[in-house]
Amino acid sequence: MSDSIIYISHDTPVYMRYMKPEDIGLKKWEQLETSGLVLGSQPIGKGVPFEQHERFRVLHEGFVEKKPWNETKYYQKTVDYVNAGNSRWGCKTEAQVRNRFYNELPKLFESIERRGLLTQAELAASDARRTAPRGRDQDIKVALNENGDLLFLDGAHRLGIAKILKLQRIPVRVMFVHQSLGRDALRRVLGDVAEAFPSASAQEEEGERLGGILINDHLLLSGFRPKRTLRRRNLIVSSALNVEGKSVLDVGCAEGLTSLYLSERAKKVVGVDHRSSVINIAKNTARMLGKTNVEFYANDVRNEELFGRLGRFDLIVAWGLIHRITDPFELLYRLADLTDTLSLEWPTPVLPRMETLSFAVHPPHGDSLDPMNTAPAGAHAGKDDAIKVEGNTAFWEMTPGAVKTILGRLGFRYFKILGYGERFLSEKQILKKKNTRDIFHAEDSDRIFSNERLHMIASRNPVDTWIDPDFNSRELIPSWDFAANEGVFKQKS
Repeated sequence: MSDSIIYISHDTPVYMRYMKPEDIGLKKWEQLETSGLVLGSQPIGKGVPFEQHERFRVLHEGFVEKKPWNETKYYQKTVDYVNAGNSRWGCKTEAQVRNRFYNELPKLFESIERRGLLTQAELAASDARRTAPRGRDQDIKVALNENGDLLFLDGAHRLGIAKILKLQRIPVRVMFVHQSLGRDALRRVLGDVAEAFPSASAQEEEGERLGGILINDHLLLSGFRPKRTLRRRNLIVSSALNVEGKSVLDVGCAEGLTSLYLSERAKKVVGVDHRSSVINIAKNTARMLGKTNVEFYANDVRNEELFGRLGRFDLIVAWGLIHRITDPFELLYRLADLTDTLSLEWPTPVLPRMETLSFAVHPPHGDSLDPMNTAPAGAHAGKDDAIKVEGNTAFWEMTPGAVKTILGRLGFRYFKILGYGERFLSEKQILKKKNTRDIFHAEDSDRIFSNERLHMIASRNPVDTWIDPDFNSRELIPSWDFAANEGVFKQKS
């Protein structure tokens, strides 16, 4: 990754603005460990000039006005803060605060006055007693807001002393820039360092993309994904499917997250969804990730012309789909023409012997029905993606026994149910968890049966070659999935 150090002068405007990590699409500040990111979808603003902030004023009072530290308002404020059980600059006691002001700060001032303000890397190279830099977290950290203003993030003492000494060369590390900044604005502020932010203005050029994805260690696509156990279960199953060297069709792929997971190991992946809005997101995200083995089409899986061109697949993934279709027979017949192996995920009514009983229920629905679910994607439309035109429910919820029966007529002889619910429970376990009283809802309920989601693999050939026996222990998160790796998920309200 390119370095993101730039040099400013003592009179370069820098602003102090209180920010929360959520303002730029993070869960906690510790996730901002690398510089050169592109963050933030909403305006940040700039706050007040650094020289007007109390963290600069206390340095001016001590070093310029020669006021005793313990007589400054900020010193006493810091003492009160740590005495209340908090920590600041690693100080947890009043004695440590006093040492910071009366010992460490004067030494820092003398060092900067004597040889200027150096980066941590320069300090390591120039001081024989130092074998390694203290780390980038010791550099002055800044960011660029949507207008190209420099926002202070960390290193107030170094920046304040450099401004007091009127240094002409102050190194600062740019941790992130706002994603709305165009290339010209970046070059005007950052010069050659602008190249460390390769796609800051790509929002307009590339269109919308899947949030929480890290591109080339620089561009973090802003936005959260819903924190739902279904996302994690799908990640576990996609990690465990043996798709190396295989061709995979992802039906109802939405924004393409599962397709992108599978493309890490599969030879070729094709994602299909009838909603052009989510397909555009999937295409843009794949392009930004440099994926060349995944294609996306806004189309209907029953389109014979499309699949006449694409041919057959080693595996078809159809997760969260068959319960949304008015005629599941037609869908499964079509899919059976295109592959010998299916990976299915859907909600089933929970009742005894559901793995052998052929049964389906039509849950309550809204005033209007849209069998092909033409509502926009949830995140794209600003809604939770469980909200569907059908009235927040499915069309047909079939037992696994019913799906087996349909596929059995099409030559599928091998079935493996990976499990029910968040922990991939067995039929016996899920029936025990949802005891008899819970299986059948009260008479005043609008739903007769309790339901639970399951994953199942169906094949004309033995299934064991398609899934690892210990699949539930696997969760291979690609490095580019920042949201999954760092746990940056939006809590479902």
